[in-house]
Amino acid sequence: LVVIGAVEGDESDGRLGSIARRVIQHAPCPVLLARGAAGGGPILVASDLSDPTFPTLVTGALMARGMKADLSVMHVVDLPAPMSPAPDGRRLGFGYTLTEQEVKKLVKTSRDRLRAAMDQIGAKGQSFVEQGVPASTVEDAARRLEARLLVIGTEGRTNLSRMLLGGTAEQILRKATCPVLVVRLRARRIES
Repeated sequence: LVVIGAVEGDESDGRLGSIARRVIQHAPCPVLLARGAAGGGPILVASDLSDPTFPTLVTGALMARGMKADLSVMHVVDLPAPMSPAPDGRRLGFGYTLTEQEVKKLVKTSRDRLRAAMDQIGAKGQSFVEQGVPASTVEDAARRLEARLLVIGTEGRTNLSRMLLGGTAEQILRKATCPVLVVRLRARRIES
């Protein structure tokens, strides 16, 4: 684990500070971005429900046990935007709208998958699913719950030996008010 502080004002250009960004981009292990005051609430783990995010849940559960804190695991259902009609009545874009029944089924399936993942590793805590834009919904949940720590994953992508953070992870890192633990979900490949 690498721990790095975030200096107030690091994000003046709307991005994560350059030193913190480079450490998070290149560290082969989890990185804790120490920022803001930790609340007295739970350890909050955000999951996109993909198999590669399993290490994020395991890490969050271990942190909750070690800190003797409650564990909350969340998933955000990012619903597609409905298609907008053109002035002449045609529908534009590839968007589609889910029925209320389909949304309820998607939320229930997501909740069931979160519970199953928690049961698989023996993690005790709550799981919940919210609808919205992932980054802002996760940030809002962390504030609302007064999270002690927010645990997120990033696959990181290599491009000519330069590792980039995923868009959602970077947005959360920029705006979160509590400490954020970034778990690398894939081993970094060395490219020449």
